Amino acid sequence: MFPDRPTPNSSFLEWLIGFAEGDGSFVVNKRGDLAFVITQSSDDIGVLNYIKDNLNVGSVIVQSKSQRTHRFIVQDAKSLGLICRLFNGNMVFPTRNARFIEFLTHFNSKALRKNPLFKPIVPKYTSNMVGLGNCWWIGLIESEGCFTISLLANSSTFRARFIVSQKWGANRPVLEHFLTLLSAGHSKPIGAIAPHSEADNWELRVNGLKNCTILVGFLDGCTFHTKKLKSYCK
Repeated sequence: MFPDRPTPNSSFLEWLIGFAEGDGSFVVNKRGDLAFVITQSSDDIGVLNYIKDNLNVGSVIVQSKSQRTHRFIVQDAKSLGLICRLFNGNMVFPTRNARFIEFLTHFNSKALRKNPLFKPIVPKYTSNMVGLGNCWWIGLIESEGCFTISLLANSSTFRARFIVSQKWGANRPVLEHFLTLLSAGHSKPIGAIAPHSEADNWELRVNGLKNCTILVGFLDGCTFHTKKLKSYCK
C-alpha cells in the first residue's frame, strides 16, 4: 500500500497485536460502519502516534477532553482491509478473536456489496503467536499488566507482585499456558491463576521477590512503548 515507506517490522506487528488484544476494539456500529480503535490516556498519546507512524494508516484524535483520552482510529475500507489481514489468524484470546471474526464478517459483506469481484478474507481461528520468544507478550503486558511493590505499615517487609488480568473463562487457558512457559525449568509454578474480585475475571499473578526475579529474566531487554516502562523500571 505504501511502497515509498518502510515496511513495519515483525517485532512491531507482534507487539501491536498483543497491545490491541488488551486495549483495542473492533467496532461495528448500528449503521454497520466499521472502525478499529485503540484508546489511551492522553499522557500516552505518544504510543498512538507510534502505531500510526509505523502502520501509515489511521489518525490520532481526542476522544474525551474531560477524561483526558485520545484514540487511534482506522475507518477507511482500504486501511481496514490491511488491519483485517494483519489480525486474521494472529489473535490469541478466544473471546477477542470471536469479536474480530464478527468484525471480519461485516467487512467482507460490505466489500462484496460494493465490489462483487472482491475476494473475501477467509477467517482463521488458530494462532501461532503464543510464546515468550516474540513481542506479543510485551504488548499484552503494556495494555493489561501491572507491576507493584507494596510496603507494609510499621514494618520493613515488602511484597513484589506482577499481574496480568483477562475477562471470561474462555481466556483463562491462555493465562495458564503463559504461566507454564514462565515456570519452565523450575520445580514448581512461579505464580498462580486466581479469580479477580469481579465475576469471571482471571489474573495471572507472580508473587514474591524470588519469583519476580525469574520474571525479570524474561522481560529485561524487551522494548516497551508506553509509560508502563516507568512502572517496570521502578
